[in-house]
Amino acid sequence: MLHFKSHFEFNKPQRSGILFVCALIVGLLCVLKFYSPQPSLLLDICSPQIVKQQAYVDSLRQEALEKKSQSDIRLILISSQIIGRIP
Repeated sequence: MLHFKSHFEFNKPQRSGILFVCALIVGLLCVLKFYSPQPSLLLDICSPQIVKQQAYVDSLRQEALEKKSQSDIRLILISSQIIGRIP
């Protein structure tokens, strides 16, 4: 009988690594097969807490716009005064 040399000669760490990779693949396949994620709850935009927070954010946005427009007006007035002084 002929003695054939094995093409799969691995040392112990290599066999452990191959076994780990196989176990990882099987585990991931099981997770994909049996896990079904629950749908996330949508945010209720009509709840009083959300309406209150949205009103607060809107008021801050309005204040920021007013400050920006006031600073723009001041800049225009200052620049027109400087331009008026140029001979």
